[in-house]
Amino acid sequence: MGSPANLRWRTLNDYRRQQANLAATCGKCRRTAILDINKLIHWFFLQQWNDAIPVVERRLYCVKCRRRPSDLKPTTQAPDHLPFFPRNDMEWRSVIRRLRD
Repeated sequence: MGSPANLRWRTLNDYRRQQANLAATCGKCRRTAILDINKLIHWFFLQQWNDAIPVVERRLYCVKCRRRPSDLKPTTQAPDHLPFFPRNDMEWRSVIRRLRD
């Protein structure tokens, strides 16, 4: 496929293929969060949202100041523990049931 520097990061699946998590930096307070790419893809799939990066930018926001991210980059760092995502299979199933209703 080419070196990581030459890759085009167009969708969340591009991040998954390269085994990279998503680093989102806030445009206002400059806080950076590392998001687990597998959980993020699962969440976007359940919500039936497009996973193109421009769409992802519009769906994410800073938990501190509620602004949109100014920068999304691939990273190999471990993801932050964010309470937003379900923690286990039972919680994921609960989300799926809720979305079906």
